[in-house]
Amino acid sequence: MARRVIEVVQCDACAAKGEEVPASDELRLGTDAWDLCGEHANRFAGWFRDLFEMPTEPEADEDEPGPDVQEDDEKSGHPTGPAPTVVITGSIPGYHPHDAADAVRSRGYVVVDEIGPDTSLIVCGDDPSAALVRAARKAATGCFDAATPGAFARAISAGRLPEGDELPSLKRKSTRLKESA
Repeated sequence: MARRVIEVVQCDACAAKGEEVPASDELRLGTDAWDLCGEHANRFAGWFRDLFEMPTEPEADEDEPGPDVQEDDEKSGHPTGPAPTVVITGSIPGYHPHDAADAVRSRGYVVVDEIGPDTSLIVCGDDPSAALVRAARKAATGCFDAATPGAFARAISAGRLPEGDELPSLKRKSTRLKESA
């Protein structure tokens, strides 16, 4: 009987934190390369957009349908009508990125990667993408500050994500090289 070895490439950024998450993207810079999960690929892309001051444009995805219509269910606490779209950025205390997205989806929201005209809310954890925060500010998108430990878990338990928080202030990252004397 022949053996077949299946290799699963892990996200380098998650592995550095001791987590095993399958990689879905590869980042190459010169001779260096990193395998990344979707969350880390989006985070690195946001950093590069920020570094090069590139606008965040929503990408049209023909395979992804528009917002679903949810059934009216007053007991569940889930949103009714067209499903609101949500962008999650930054680290949510106590949640792996995939678990945070799954928790939001379980409450009837649609999780997207970019701020668009139909985006209802941006959920900001620790160290959110400056490009996404700027796009949310420009689009007047509501904000839920999930950086406070326990805030996200309470919102998920309640079945609704609050949207009255202010967008985080952006820290300017220095990209200038220091000159040696």
